[in-house]
Amino acid sequence: MTGGRLTIVDPNMKQELTGMKRQDGTFSESGLVKPSHVELVTLILLFALFVLVNLLTASRSPTVWIDEVMYTDPAANLYFGNGFTSTAWHAQTSNEFWAGNAPLHQILLYPWISMFGFSPTAVRCLNYVFMIVSGIMLWFAVVRLRLVNTPWARIALVILLLSGYGITFSYRSGRPDCVAISLFLACVLAYSSKSKWVRYLLMVGVSTLFPIAQLQLAAYSFFLGVVLVLFLKKSFLREFLCVLIGLAGGFTCLYFLYSVNGVWKGFLRSIAGHSFVGLSVAENVVGSFTEFGTGGFRDYSFALLLMLSVAVAVYQIVTKSFRCYSLLFFGIIVSVAVPLGMILLGKFPTFYSWMVFIPISVCLLATVEKLDIRPGSWKGMVLAAFLFSSSLVGLPVRLAVTILQWQERDYAPVEALVARNIKESDRVYSEFGAYYAVKRKAAATFLPTYLRVMLPNEKKSISVLVIDPGSFHSISTLLGGEWKAGESFTQELSPMKRFGAEKYALQIFRKT
Repeated sequence: MTGGRLTIVDPNMKQELTGMKRQDGTFSESGLVKPSHVELVTLILLFALFVLVNLLTASRSPTVWIDEVMYTDPAANLYFGNGFTSTAWHAQTSNEFWAGNAPLHQILLYPWISMFGFSPTAVRCLNYVFMIVSGIMLWFAVVRLRLVNTPWARIALVILLLSGYGITFSYRSGRPDCVAISLFLACVLAYSSKSKWVRYLLMVGVSTLFPIAQLQLAAYSFFLGVVLVLFLKKSFLREFLCVLIGLAGGFTCLYFLYSVNGVWKGFLRSIAGHSFVGLSVAENVVGSFTEFGTGGFRDYSFALLLMLSVAVAVYQIVTKSFRCYSLLFFGIIVSVAVPLGMILLGKFPTFYSWMVFIPISVCLLATVEKLDIRPGSWKGMVLAAFLFSSSLVGLPVRLAVTILQWQERDYAPVEALVARNIKESDRVYSEFGAYYAVKRKAAATFLPTYLRVMLPNEKKSISVLVIDPGSFHSISTLLGGEWKAGESFTQELSPMKRFGAEKYALQIFRKT
């Protein structure tokens, strides 16, 4: 305990973190770092640039895809007056209260699209807000906990958060991961409270929302808490108990919500359907690392930071300054233990990588800022190159590919195709790529993931298909009826622009 606040540091390093006055910042009477005006202005400009570049490119990258549509559809149906239901999930029909997964993202998305409209840009912008809030909370947390004490390191930390490969994938793709990131960092910020009772109440309150936001967040908080207890021992037991109490309360609320609406069993079927529950450990590992075909976990930013962390640890071992109970070793252990734990429960794909990326970023920067490395030395250049590359392979590379394929990623031709061929009375079976355009125009929209539970009368009611022409035979066989081919649209990618290519290939088929 230091000044009534717990700190996640090696006790041997306490004096260095709390008692040293730095040339690039000052300490207030309470011992907290007082950030300079330059740092604050830099952060404001950084957040403004983040919003600008993402807003201008939101509709172009990525192309509309399965996860985005599935997690958006319940809020969209509520927005269009069809209740909190979905025709994009595989375990429930359209007349049931949606219980495909944890509901907090959808609950928050409904008022958002009510204010800003229904489009790829509008839906994705909600995640940008969560990321701004997350960046602010992370910055405040490392200041209050005195984990990262130099302005350049804190700014680098925020840059890593906003531009890392896996996190960029999550917030630009319309997934609910950013709600989980915000809640996790809110809990970390709550942990920094001086008053123990305020700290306890805030941590219970925030962690209650964990299961309601994302089931994986609940599992992650448990695994991370276990590692923290191993490092901090008794000093973190009460805080960990607060998190466990919050998790119990959150699961109780989730059970009550779905049970009252008669969909608890549907919820269990749904989460079993898109995880590896019930499989062996070996099958879980194989499934996790083949989920995306070329690798279930692909976060190049995290890989670079982990390599750098190991290199710094080796450097400390050589110079006899390495300690087992240190931030750096904690970050490395979390980077190994959390993925293994998540794989044992189900899977650990790229969009969960923030769970290890954020801890390793904080631990690494908190360590390297105290190393005696001159900026112009070869060690300083290697360090800067790794940190720069870790950010570069995320958001900047995605933006570069988006600009290179600017015309090919345009969503306007898809909207025009739908506007010319779909009537307001049509009931449409649609590919994910045409979802936003069809949802705004048609009386009803059915997605490929709904085929498994689609009711017979719903199949008969479908009047139009908006699909990849290559899948016409299989779809028409499942739905029955006679169909007439209509207008088509396929985005062609030139040979020079096929790297990272994601294209729309759609054709209209109307029932005769």
